[in-house]
Amino acid sequence: MTFRRVLAAQPITAAAVLGFALTLGVWLVAGYFFTHRISAARTRADTVTERYMAAQEQLSNVNSQILLGSVYIRDALMDAASLDHDARPIVEDTFNAVGSIMDRYIPVLDSADERDRIGRLHIEIDEFKRRMIAVLEKASAGSAQEARGLLRTQVVPKRETVIRMSEEVRALNRQRFVRQQTEIAAIYADSQRWFWSILTLAMAASFGIALVAVRHAGRLEHRLQQQAVSDARNAAELQRLSAKLITTQEEDRRTLARELHDEVGQAVTAIKVELAVAQRTILAAGLPGELLNSPRAIADGTLGTIRDLSHLLRPPLLDDLGLVQAIQLYVETFNRRHAIVVALDVATMTTRLPASVETAVYRIVQEALTNVARHARAQSARVSLAHGGQALTLVIEDDGTGFELSELNRIGLGIVGMRERAFQLHGTFSIHSNHSRGTRIVVMLPTAGRTAAAETGVPDSSLPPLAEAHE
Repeated sequence: MTFRRVLAAQPITAAAVLGFALTLGVWLVAGYFFTHRISAARTRADTVTERYMAAQEQLSNVNSQILLGSVYIRDALMDAASLDHDARPIVEDTFNAVGSIMDRYIPVLDSADERDRIGRLHIEIDEFKRRMIAVLEKASAGSAQEARGLLRTQVVPKRETVIRMSEEVRALNRQRFVRQQTEIAAIYADSQRWFWSILTLAMAASFGIALVAVRHAGRLEHRLQQQAVSDARNAAELQRLSAKLITTQEEDRRTLARELHDEVGQAVTAIKVELAVAQRTILAAGLPGELLNSPRAIADGTLGTIRDLSHLLRPPLLDDLGLVQAIQLYVETFNRRHAIVVALDVATMTTRLPASVETAVYRIVQEALTNVARHARAQSARVSLAHGGQALTLVIEDDGTGFELSELNRIGLGIVGMRERAFQLHGTFSIHSNHSRGTRIVVMLPTAGRTAAAETGVPDSSLPPLAEAHE
């Protein structure tokens, strides 16, 4: 389902989801940029700190090795016997260690000034090594006094130069490190200001999105309310039209039944009288009277058909004797016409009911039994009537095949008519049916406190909808 379909189906939900998604997007973007910036600053700070600590440690080791080499030379000059065997290898190892340390040295910020000082420190260390080897060679040649002179005049000053340059590099690194930390602190402060700016912008954007979403949801809700009012008005109008149609149908049926009985029935009766007179005339003339037996039989059948149609349209018993006698006559006629045994159970029906109720119940029974004959393939059925003083309960059940909800359209028009009649009288209508237990229809109609709207056939739109159940 596309977003457009969701928006059309659930407009308020879609507006809320869209507002939430936009707000979440703003916060995610703000959080991503802030996190990215802070992470970059932290990575840079960690890299500089690691390089600074490693560089300072390496330069400290260089100074230590330089001082240690000087101590070896001094001790060697004081003990001439060890010059040839011990001093020179120790000095070589010391300066090899210094060279290894300098080879692993990584500039803190890799600036031109730092690289230049490191290069000069390499040169000074090499020069210091050369002079120490020269002192050892002088001492080995037997000129101890000259070797000590070289130690005082060349080795010691060069050692001081190497240590001073090493300290200068350390001081430069320290200065650059402090400056770098200051810059990183500024980056953090700037990131914090940027974060608060983005936070303010995100909050403003979120508020704007929420405001737009609320206004849009409000408009949609107002539109839905208007649509609901319009739908309720249309439903009430349809109900009034349906009630008026049912009332008009009953009036038309009553008029048609009366016309059939009074006009057509009397005309056919007159035809029968004329046929009887004609038959007597024929007999008096000595002719066979059987010539008119067939027309008289047709007239009798036509009268029976007219009487049945008149009873179907509007049974006179319903107006003259009441609901129970009308239904009883209809059930007896139904049993004669169909191979279905219909039983009628009546309880506490001692008084006449309002005309609208009696008409509705009779038509519901008529429609329900017609459906049983057409669709149920039942062997028997039962119609039960019970009047409790406040309401009338009608139950129609059969032992037929029943139906499922998906099959309701096949017989749906009759059911709609029954529902409309019950609804018109503020009643309830329910169907229980499946393929193994037949169908059961239950109708409850109020009979106490009948309103003028119900008696005139206009339904009350404030009533709850009918209950309908399918099992």
